[in-house]
This record gives sequence, C-alpha cells and structure tokens, in this order.
Amino acid sequence: MKTHALSVNRTTHKTKIITAFDAIYLREFYQKEFLKYDFFYVDDFKDEKYSVLPKYIKSTNTAFFAFNSNNNHPQNIGDEGETLTHFAAKKALARMSHLKLVDIENHRELILNVTKEKNCNEKQFKFDRTFYADVYYKLDKNNQLKDMRKYLYKWYENFVIEVCVSHKVPFNKCDYFFKNNIPIFEVFIPKNTCRKFGLEKPVSLSKEKINTAIINMQRMFEKGIRGKFISDPSSEEYLTMCKYKKEIERFKQETLKTKNEYQEISSKLQNANEELENIEQKIGYYKSLELHNEELKNEIAEFKKHPLKFIFLNRKHK
Repeated sequence: MKTHALSVNRTTHKTKIITAFDAIYLREFYQKEFLKYDFFYVDDFKDEKYSVLPKYIKSTNTAFFAFNSNNNHPQNIGDEGETLTHFAAKKALARMSHLKLVDIENHRELILNVTKEKNCNEKQFKFDRTFYADVYYKLDKNNQLKDMRKYLYKWYENFVIEVCVSHKVPFNKCDYFFKNNIPIFEVFIPKNTCRKFGLEKPVSLSKEKINTAIINMQRMFEKGIRGKFISDPSSEEYLTMCKYKKEIERFKQETLKTKNEYQEISSKLQNANEELENIEQKIGYYKSLELHNEELKNEIAEFKKHPLKFIFLNRKHK
C-alpha cells in the first residue's frame, strides 16, 4: 500500500504528487475533475512506474493507493495507509499561522509564527531518497520576536511537523532531515482524541464529516500542539552565534568579577586611607606633646641654673 502517488493530467500531462485521501476526496466529491487524472506509483530505484488506484477502507477509516490488477507490479511495496485522523490533523495544522508548540520531552513551550501562504501538506524532499513532510512551514521572516530571530538563524526558515497516529516517524527520515538542517516536530494524536472526534469508529466519507474533523483538530491545536523534536539541527551560523554569545557572556562575567574585585580593593584602600589619616592625626598629637615636653624640659633646666631669675620672670609676666 502507498499513501502517495504521481497524478498525471490526461490533457495537459502536468504532474504533481497527491495523497490517497486527497485522491479519494476528489473522487467522492469532484468526480469530473477526478476523471482527468491517472495515478502512478514511481519506483525510484528501478526508474519504473505502475498504475495505482485510490482505495478507502471504511472499517479502519484508511485510504491508500492499490496497484492496478493489470500491472506487472512488485508486491508489498510501501507502508500502511493513511487514517482519517492523520489526514484531518495535517490539514488542520496547515491552516495555522501561529504555532504554540508544547515540547513534552524538554518541558518547554515555543511560539512560532509562520507564513500561512507557504504552508503545505506532503512537501517533497529529494535527498538520496525521497521523503514527504506531513506539514511544511516557512517561518515568518518579518516577525521581530526575539525567539523567532533565533530560530530563523537556527533552521533557515524551514519547519516540519509530522503527525503520529499509529506509527512513529522512521529513524532514517529523521536522520536525513537533521543532516539537511530541517527540524521535525512530531505530534502525537492519542486514541481518546480519535474517540472524542468520532474518528475511531467506521465513518462514511462526506464533506461535512471531513470538514468537521479538520475544524475540531484545528481548535485543539490552537490550544497547544503537543509533541517532541525528533530532528533539531543547528546551522553553522547559529552555532557560531552561540559560540560568540558564550564568549561575550564569559567576557561579561569576567568583567563583572574584575569590577567587583576593583570595588572591593577600592573599599579596602579607602578604609586604609581613613586609618592612615587617623594615625597621622595621632602622630601629630604625639609630636605636639613631645614638643611641649621638650619646652618643659628646657624650662626646668633653666630653672635649675637660675632659680631666682626664673621666679622673677614668672612674676613679671603675671
């Protein structure tokens, strides 16, 4: 089973990638438009393509592309089909321009603004292998929030959300995206959410039911998109910026330490100067006492030499 196929317009021969649910939606509600296309599974390794048809299994609410019975095609190629829950979740996420991410692994919240016109489902990435992103965003370059500028440096505007309903994102996909500096935030859709929105039981497809499921998902995501980063790369510029910021912070800490040491030394110097001034005052006082003492000694010596003269002079001064 395949969840993606190459659609080829029979008249214009224009091609584009389409998901099984999008093809089913086209077939159920826009029959004339649907009949304009042929659908193919492309084997990149063999450079061959095989005719496929979209199928919907009501009992599991699952859509996929099945090989045309007339094909001489390989068997058991592909993965599980796409559930209605997965389809509704990724459509809802693609409608949003303000993402409140709740990173349950690192216990943090991230607010990202994205350019809504650039949002898309199933964007194709061709590395050594071809991968599709459930929801692709371009970060809003015009947003001046501090965190937004940080993530623009970190991820070069790109951001991807993968929706996890029945199985997690394969490791090799995470690895390829990480090496190419594309972050992936994996969103979990628990079973109780499926039950709450009536997506666990078999559902007959209708525009109303599909649109209701998408609206309910969007309302839930607007309160917070719970998940975790499974690819969180950093550009070389961002790493350089972090290195400089670290050095600047270290310089600030050293400067603050030096400033504190200077203030401490200045305080000690001021205290020492005050103490020195106090000592100098005491020395001056002691010197004046010594001078007075010397004068007394001279007077005593003079008295001993001429006692009568000394008494007479003292009487005269009086």
